[in-house]
Amino acid sequence: MIRFATPVFDSKGKKLGIVILNYFGSKMIKRLKDRATGTSTEISLVNSDGYWFLSPNPEDNWGFMYEEKKDKTFGNKYLKEWERISKEESGQFYTENGLFTFSTVYPIKDAEKLTASLIGLKRQTSGILKAKSHYWKTISRVTPKNLQQRENEITTRLVKVYLGALALFSIISCFVLRQVTLRKEAESTLIKSKLNLQAIVKSVGEGIISIDSNSKILFVNEEVCRIFDYSEKELLNKDVQALLPEHYRSSRAARLKKLVSEAPPKILGSRIELEGLHKNGKFFPIELRVEETIDESGERFSTVSIRDITERIKAEKELKHLAAAIDQAEEAIVVTDRDAIIQYVNPAFERITGYKREEAIGQNPRVLKGGKHGELFYKELWDTLVSGKRWRGNFINKKKNGEIFIDEASIAPIFDSYGEITSYVAVHRDITKNIKLERQIRQSQKMDAIGKMAGGIAHDFNNILTAIIGYTEIAEADLPEKSDSRKSLGEVLKASNRAKDLVKQILTFSRATEHELKPIQLHLIIKESLEFLRASLPTTIEIHSNIEKGSDIILGDPTQISQIIMNLCTNAEHAMRKKGGILIVNLEPVEVDEEFAKTHKGLKTGDYMRLTVSDTGSGIDKEIIEHIFDPFFTTKPKGEGTGMGLSLIHGIVVSHGGVVTVYSEVGQGTTFNIFLPRAEVEHIEKEKKEDLIPEGSESILLVDDEEAIALMSKKALERLGYKVVSTTNAKEALDLFKESPEKFDIVLSDVTMPGMTGVDLAKELMNIRKDIPVVLSTGYSSIVNEKQAKEMGVREFIIKPFIKRTLANVIRKVLDKDK
Repeated sequence: MIRFATPVFDSKGKKLGIVILNYFGSKMIKRLKDRATGTSTEISLVNSDGYWFLSPNPEDNWGFMYEEKKDKTFGNKYLKEWERISKEESGQFYTENGLFTFSTVYPIKDAEKLTASLIGLKRQTSGILKAKSHYWKTISRVTPKNLQQRENEITTRLVKVYLGALALFSIISCFVLRQVTLRKEAESTLIKSKLNLQAIVKSVGEGIISIDSNSKILFVNEEVCRIFDYSEKELLNKDVQALLPEHYRSSRAARLKKLVSEAPPKILGSRIELEGLHKNGKFFPIELRVEETIDESGERFSTVSIRDITERIKAEKELKHLAAAIDQAEEAIVVTDRDAIIQYVNPAFERITGYKREEAIGQNPRVLKGGKHGELFYKELWDTLVSGKRWRGNFINKKKNGEIFIDEASIAPIFDSYGEITSYVAVHRDITKNIKLERQIRQSQKMDAIGKMAGGIAHDFNNILTAIIGYTEIAEADLPEKSDSRKSLGEVLKASNRAKDLVKQILTFSRATEHELKPIQLHLIIKESLEFLRASLPTTIEIHSNIEKGSDIILGDPTQISQIIMNLCTNAEHAMRKKGGILIVNLEPVEVDEEFAKTHKGLKTGDYMRLTVSDTGSGIDKEIIEHIFDPFFTTKPKGEGTGMGLSLIHGIVVSHGGVVTVYSEVGQGTTFNIFLPRAEVEHIEKEKKEDLIPEGSESILLVDDEEAIALMSKKALERLGYKVVSTTNAKEALDLFKESPEKFDIVLSDVTMPGMTGVDLAKELMNIRKDIPVVLSTGYSSIVNEKQAKEMGVREFIIKPFIKRTLANVIRKVLDKDK
């Protein structure tokens, strides 16, 4: 195949591309080879520069394609002969190199004639390709040796002149016959090529219309007929404007006509998008391109290629909508090639990861690796993808700023028409907030369950403590003031009150109750807590403390502050249990400035008390230190820790307006710093001690389903002078009251009772007698709180366990108020 090429420009001189002409000369070369086979004649085919396409010596062929063959030309080998052959169309002459016979072939000119014949026009290349500047030479050569040999044979065989003449005549006849055969073969090939080209033009995927300078249609192919739904006969000799809507004919069609008649000659024109007019009258989008031709008389003709772009326009709109949707999507969308190199990311990717598009493209997605997954994780991922399957899962990835986030991803391979994977598309969603919310919900559910459990425990435990405290007070009152037994009972009361505070703390932690903050001195609570701890710590652990007593007043709950100290010191003891060590507890006032507050979330500038608890124990690994305040997180062996201690501490500190920080080194120990805001109080007024418990002589109706509490309360109140009627059944109490409503001055009832609650009993009693004072008591109740009880008319609400003084004061307060 011989290829000719030339650049193509539009009317403005802008380069549009290259026109390539391929000349298939293989058949002609084969025929020339066949002609030379078995003869003494050398056949050559050379181009206009003298380079061989076919040479007697195959090594000389195609010299123009190889640097080392640049001198392998016919002219260099036969200089004198080439000067004549290159200037003349055909001929025959003899030189010392032999007998040369030659003729000239013009492949481009022949191709032009063939193309023009397909549409019935005489076309020319408008000067772009000079047909006669590109030619080939066919040359035959008989060597002098071969000629001399023939001459000798003729001389020595004159007797055979007739036979020689006859042989010569036969040779000439064969030659003529071969020439005729070759011409017929060429004509047949030309006809076949013409038919093939006609078939191609008719079946090509573009519509092709040939029009003259007056816009009359000279030729249409089958695609044009299909696009506009006309037959070929209907379109021939019709004005091309008939294929355009009316509103285009005065503008676009005129422009097209002007283009055809006045534009400078060119091979390719620019593409134009406009509307076409279907035979049924409907408009549809088309794209056309104009090629111009000038015949020998100078008249212009145009070939218009047309495409129906309805589907393309529709696809473009869909792509625009898809692109807009991808750009607006909340999920990050990433497209990579088959080697996992990022080719595209959408704006959501930039928002989620912090990487700009230009930073991400060309990178591998592993730039987001958070270091939390092992090699097996990524191997399983890629094994899934390369097998052609979709992968779904979660990544723990890292943003550009180093922030870790949880990434829910779906990655799928993209296939080409052959079923080969060409790329991958991934959809990512930052679910960090969702995971945290789920954890919070689970935590809330846990706390709700704990709250319900704590409420149940508190109710039962407080009832038990009520009986313990009540009977202890009764027993204590029966003993002499300085009796050892009385002192022992005093310790029982202290332990019972501590148990009462512990229950209160459980309820506070589970949010089953609220705590009340009041001015307290930290050093007193710390001192009391440390004294309690000394007895329980092993001798291998020393306690060093530095507690400043001045200006240490805060607004807090003494029980909760004590719990902070107890939990921190218990954890320190556990960390030093094996090898022993030093427990350090310090308390000092500090001033938090703006710079320090910025680096400690939750702190505000101002005066604080800093409580420091340090140990020299095993320390905390950095991998888990960020989780130590999570509920139920523990590193202790099963049965030695619940994971609630530090979570409780964190909750208490935050509820007091403070902050807790931790620093630890493995093998060196741990330090907790707790910052609690100081209260603007100079001193705390001491509670007035009441020497005497108030007494009375009124009649009391006492109701409690716990028999021990009912008997204890009855005995305690009777010792104070009251007349008490007690019962363990609410309905029985209601019947007693109905019999003589005026008999009772006050009613004291438990809240949670079987059959009828204290709330329902109070309502019934007040319906019978509106002015009857009712006091409710409970160890814990989810039915009613103090505020709700008072809103319904209950005078007072007492939380169990209570001491005799508390009960006496409440009853006296209610009765005296009515008087």
